[in-house]
Amino acid sequence: MNKNKCSMWVGALLILFWGTWGTMGTAMAQSDCNLILQSARECKEKKEYNNAVTWYEKLFKDCKEAAYDPRAKLECEECRNKINVFKLAATDLHCSAEEGMLEVSFSKAPTAWYVASTPSWLEVVNKDLKEKKITFRVSANPTADSRKGRVVLKTQKNETGGFVITQQEGRTELDVHPEFLSFAGTGGSQQVSVTANFFWKRENCKTSANWIILSKQNGQLLISCSPNNRAQTRNADVQVSRKGTTRTIHVEQAGGEVRDTCSFPNGDSYVGQFRNGVPNGQGTFYFANGDQYVGHFEDGHPIGQGTFFYASGDQYVGLLKDGLPQGEGTYYFRNGNRYEGDFNQGNMEGEGRFYWFDGDWSEGHYEHGKLNGQGAFHFANGDWSEGQFQDDMMYGQGTYHFADGSRYEGQFSEDLQEGKGVLYYADGRVYEGEFVEDEISGYGTMYWVNGEWYQGQFQNGLQHGTGTYYWPDGDRYEGDFFMNMRTGHGRFYWSSGNWYAGDFNNGAREGYGVLYYADGDRYEGQFRSGKKEGQGVYYFANGDRYEGQFKNGVRDGTGIMYYANGKRENQQWQNDNIVN
Repeated sequence: MNKNKCSMWVGALLILFWGTWGTMGTAMAQSDCNLILQSARECKEKKEYNNAVTWYEKLFKDCKEAAYDPRAKLECEECRNKINVFKLAATDLHCSAEEGMLEVSFSKAPTAWYVASTPSWLEVVNKDLKEKKITFRVSANPTADSRKGRVVLKTQKNETGGFVITQQEGRTELDVHPEFLSFAGTGGSQQVSVTANFFWKRENCKTSANWIILSKQNGQLLISCSPNNRAQTRNADVQVSRKGTTRTIHVEQAGGEVRDTCSFPNGDSYVGQFRNGVPNGQGTFYFANGDQYVGHFEDGHPIGQGTFFYASGDQYVGLLKDGLPQGEGTYYFRNGNRYEGDFNQGNMEGEGRFYWFDGDWSEGHYEHGKLNGQGAFHFANGDWSEGQFQDDMMYGQGTYHFADGSRYEGQFSEDLQEGKGVLYYADGRVYEGEFVEDEISGYGTMYWVNGEWYQGQFQNGLQHGTGTYYWPDGDRYEGDFFMNMRTGHGRFYWSSGNWYAGDFNNGAREGYGVLYYADGDRYEGQFRSGKKEGQGVYYFANGDRYEGQFKNGVRDGTGIMYYANGKRENQQWQNDNIVN
């Protein structure tokens, strides 16, 4: 009596509430709602989940939400999750007939089983639980098409649908790819087994594989496979082999989740969810070349969030479309490099960041896997650049920041400072001019913080060629430079009015030159280490002149003195004094 109490309550109370509802015509009384909830919870306690769901649904339909315990919805969901699920899958179903029948039989009459979902190629034609069977029509939905006066089958191809229709020797072929048919309900305390048989209008039809999966509420699983195939049943796995392709069906203990494994003749294999004969849902695809993909599939293609493990050691984590990275993701290279950002058709394209294993990293707009457009490159040593990039290299206008505080602003070519630019040194110096391959080369101007500045030619960062050097006191040099030194021919102007024109070496007057004095005197002759040395002529402003030897900047040795009045004397000098 107690055993069937919940079932008796269901029928009796439903009749009672039906009469009450007809009498009242509006809302159900609070006491009646409480009684319905009590009945639902009693069925739930007895693990008669299907009856419990019936009571909960009655409660939600006939009672206002404020009239019952808010926990009722959660309790109802718990019962639904514990209702058993049967799942049937058929693979490589092949027949020349246009229509067939599928008969699913139960070992005992279920208490309340119903069809939860069916693939497109099945249609329920009879459900008789007293006879313990459900019958389906298997069809490709034939349509009239005038082809030699015969009705042929038309449907989508297997890439997008469940059927493939082929024409062989005047026959129309039907090929069904793996799909799942689900049953749900409660079968009472006894275990229920399920079998399935396909019946065709033609005897020459071949059914290659079908299997049944039963999920019990206590987590136990019963699996049966059709005898047409070589099948191995181990725990919750069924393995079917045909034409070099091996498929394995696996049911997770929690909730009867179906996982399908397929091994292909080329060495590829897939573990996960199938629909319409191709991977759909979550799964893992193992490629024969060693690559591996874990994530979401749609119509056989990786799509959405997923992870690619490449045989090379690279790895991708992110969004995919048609099997290629698309959208936001991260690509890890085996050498330690990493890219984070946008992808388009498998290429790094859009906004992103690229990190090198040595600590360098770049950010900006990427096209075809390389930095293109506005971006920045950061070096591990603290330097960084910003500007326009082309194929990972700076081109055009940009700025390079040095870790010591120096800064270059100007033109770039192939990632090098090339063209005109300004270099601001951390010590206060400023250079404006031309650059060649990251070096100050060409024409430019260098300013020092002490007020000195140089304008002229540079080579490899040095004053080299012709130029002018200015001192803050008014002195200046115009002439040749060699590796930062005044070397060659030039002129030196003093702020005092004196000036020199002649040869220079290592920054000093060296060789032949002319020294003009502000008072009108002039010296023409040899110089050494910036001083008059050797043979020379000294012209005095009053018309006198001395021709002879000089040493350490003064007359020293033999010489001739010519006076303005015409007098001439041969003299011997020492340290600018006559000694004879």
